[in-house]
Amino acid sequence: MLYKGVINTPNMAKRGFQNLDAAVSSIVGGAIILGVAFQIFLLIYNGTSGATLNSYLILIFGGFLPGIGIIVLSIISIFPDQNYKLLGGIISVISFLSWLGADGGFLIGFIMALIGGMMIYFNVAIVARSSSGPPSKV
Repeated sequence: MLYKGVINTPNMAKRGFQNLDAAVSSIVGGAIILGVAFQIFLLIYNGTSGATLNSYLILIFGGFLPGIGIIVLSIISIFPDQNYKLLGGIISVISFLSWLGADGGFLIGFIMALIGGMMIYFNVAIVARSSSGPPSKV
């Protein structure tokens, strides 16, 4: 029986945990990484850094793609019934890849994305025992 988002089984009530706090941390970290990559791109584009074609490729694969990937995977992790361990692991690995092109978003973006990815990875469903009365609201 479904009662306001809580599934009532004979002796247990279970609901999936939605990673809103972890996703917000990862999204902000990904946005910082993406912003730093964009600032570096503007420096290269204006010619103030004396960069070559290799710099553009490193910036794309180490700055823009990790930032966009972290944001997209964090949004996916908000929805229930996802494979949280896979999403959290990928977000954590991608945050390490951001050091290649965007210097990890000046360390702040890297740390926020890494912490959010670890929070998503270690997510568990909340299970509470219910009494013979109405289902518990966990």
